[in-house]
Amino acid sequence: MDRPIYVIDGINKTAEQDDFEQGCILSSGYSTYIAQSFYGNTPREAIEQFMDFVGLDPSSDEDCQSVLINACDETGRVDIQVHETPEGCRPDSEHLEEWKAGKERLWLCDYSGYLYQQAKTPVDLVRVPAIAGRYS
Repeated sequence: MDRPIYVIDGINKTAEQDDFEQGCILSSGYSTYIAQSFYGNTPREAIEQFMDFVGLDPSSDEDCQSVLINACDETGRVDIQVHETPEGCRPDSEHLEEWKAGKERLWLCDYSGYLYQQAKTPVDLVRVPAIAGRYS
């Protein structure tokens, strides 16, 4: 039997403008679905692919602190929280300092998905009506 593969999908991104002095501005929030999946031979590999997608370094202990597993007490839920510029990029240290001084805007973003274990099971294609008889 083949080893299972692990996938994180159903990615939802929520974001709110984050004012350094006052916190998140609730009226600025938005949410969007991201049609992207992340695969790995282990749960850790799938999470690391997800981290790479949002610009985090899986080898950084600090970046790993941005990952929440079984978030909101939901089994398999993986949340990653990051700050982004209005253009959707990770801010550099200069941008962070300007944000703290009230000169730049940042968004607090939460990327959320679910980690699933999938078994590799062959499909008997002869039994699939749309395929059977069309191909040899």
